[in-house]
Amino acid sequence: MNFSRNQIIIIGLFLIIVIFGLIFYFGRRPAPLPQIELTIWGVEPEKNFDELFKTYKQLRPNVKINYEQINSNDYRQKLIDALASGYGPDIFMIKSKSLLQDISKIYPVLDNQFNLSQFKSIFPQVVEDDFVYNGKIYALPLYIDSLVLFYNQDYFNKAQLIYPPKTWDEFVEYAKKLTIFDLNNSIAQAGAALGASQKNVVYANDILKLLMKQAGIPIFNVSKFDLGLKDKNSISEQILNFYLSFSDSKTSNYTWPRNFDNSINAFASGKVAMIFAYQKDIDEILKRNPYLNFKIAPVPQFKNASINYAYADYWALTVSNQSKNPTWAWDFIIYSTTYDALNQKYLTNSKKPPATKSQIAKYISDLNLGVFASQALISRSWQEPNIENFNKILNNIIEDILNNKINVSDGLRLIEEQSNQLIKNY
Repeated sequence: MNFSRNQIIIIGLFLIIVIFGLIFYFGRRPAPLPQIELTIWGVEPEKNFDELFKTYKQLRPNVKINYEQINSNDYRQKLIDALASGYGPDIFMIKSKSLLQDISKIYPVLDNQFNLSQFKSIFPQVVEDDFVYNGKIYALPLYIDSLVLFYNQDYFNKAQLIYPPKTWDEFVEYAKKLTIFDLNNSIAQAGAALGASQKNVVYANDILKLLMKQAGIPIFNVSKFDLGLKDKNSISEQILNFYLSFSDSKTSNYTWPRNFDNSINAFASGKVAMIFAYQKDIDEILKRNPYLNFKIAPVPQFKNASINYAYADYWALTVSNQSKNPTWAWDFIIYSTTYDALNQKYLTNSKKPPATKSQIAKYISDLNLGVFASQALISRSWQEPNIENFNKILNNIIEDILNNKINVSDGLRLIEEQSNQLIKNY
């Protein structure tokens, strides 16, 4: 077929336009996303994350997630060993109050990915207390658990106690009413489990820290451990005496024998009417006694307190500074913790209390989790340089006081001195 000169020119122009169009189209196509593999180490069963992982995979099909559960008792040492050998995870869990111990291992999130303004609009104050340092965000939580009052409803009914105690004065009154002595004047049914060390009060240190915080004692104050001991009969001394009185048979507050089983086991077996524990302990109590009729309530406050305080204990997700993909690792954490659609997948599977303000608002009237949700808003925290050793110091001093080796005043001074030495050695 013969083409005229004009036809050849038109066909040539058409082919040029097509070629340039194809070049323009393919040149504008985004480069394919890199294939990313993230390893996560956690202390929870993988089933808690199954739905969350699936939903995130739909958003980020290029990201593969490998999860490994590590026993919480061995977690930190295994993490330290793995990072030292260069084979640690991209994402790991960090305990509240322990940031300063692990800060050197962490790659903080960059401001252009998630900034402090966004953080403050999403999370309650306690998360900032725990995981923000020098203006940088080091971890984000999926949930917030807090110390609450567990009480035996049958024992309350028998003692004609309608509502749980709201103040510590009411708590003392209730504990006395609920304590039953046998014919030998020994406690057969304890009113409340506190006053002893962690040998048989499971969260003794947390209860004591809560009381100190509620009383306005700064505890860790500008890189210094401060119990305010300058004044004679200091508030710290009054608080420690109050705490210890529940295990001191010489006081009118005596409601908890030191030879009883640990507080959680005693509560499950009906040996004590009130204990302090966390949401994470509910399953263990029900496992031991499925028919136990108990309820939970907020922790008591001091009468006429201007601010109410609760005490939180929880884990958060962070990124290793050895990760080859820190931006993608933070992408997963940010989506998992701050986007309700993803976070809800985790909360539904794990049955844990919420951490974000939007989720707290949703759960605050929930029959099972409402107390924990509301307490997340009033929980406060502080960063301890070495939480394990600090807890050992508290526990040992409590034991020494109870065994009459030292008095309360000297015990508090030893706590302050030894804790400040921890800070210096850190």
